Amino acid sequence: MSNFDYQQQQDVRPLLCLIMFGSVERCELDPSCQCPPLSKYLIKLDEIAFDGVRFCLNDPIEVELYQEDGLWYSEFEPLGILASGKTKEQAMLSFCQDFSVLWQEIAQCPDDDLTVDALKIKRNFLSLVKR
Repeated sequence: MSNFDYQQQQDVRPLLCLIMFGSVERCELDPSCQCPPLSKYLIKLDEIAFDGVRFCLNDPIEVELYQEDGLWYSEFEPLGILASGKTKEQAMLSFCQDFSVLWQEIAQCPDDDLTVDALKIKRNFLSLVKR
C-alpha cells in the first residue's frame, strides 16, 4: 500500500481544500495554498432566536447561506424561507425574523384558514420546533 505524500502533490492542494473545507480562502493544511473564496455555506442551527423569542428545534436544520449578485441569501426550503441582506449577518438576521413571523402567521393558524401549501409548511414547522 502506498502512502499519499501531501508535500509532493502540489497540483492537488486546491482540490483537497475544496473537498476538505468546502473551498476556503486559505487552506488549513497549507497556508500558501490559494483556494477560491467560500461562496456557499451550510449553517447548522439547533435553535433560532428573534426579538426575545427562542425556538428550540428537535433536530438541527441546515440553512444555505450564499452570495449572489452582491447580496447574501439564507434559505431553508422546507419552510419556504428565502431571506437576504447586504452581509452574511444581515441575511441570517432576516432569516430569523422570517422564521419568527412565519411561526406566528402559519404554524399558529387554524388549519381551516390555510391553503394546502401553507398546511405543508405548518406541518414542517410543528415537526421542527420543540413544544
